[in-house]
Amino acid sequence: MVSAVVCFRLSGKGQLNFIPEKAKVNAKLYVDTLLPKLFADCKTLLPASFIIQQDGAPAHTARVAQDWIATNCTRFIGQD
Repeated sequence: MVSAVVCFRLSGKGQLNFIPEKAKVNAKLYVDTLLPKLFADCKTLLPASFIIQQDGAPAHTARVAQDWIATNCTRFIGQD
């Protein structure tokens, strides 16, 4: 499995983040491993500001992930 940042401005794209084979993408892996890398890519591509958008995957909607995003991103489009 692969995770990456894609930016509609400046034709930007972040690094590919490979998930180890047979790893379960749960809230812990998402918060400890993926989110910091994805946010670092976003800050590089759009240093002034960016919006992160996710789908309703359980790792995305977990309280710990929502709290991490609220702390590290001022604007967020989440699941309603």
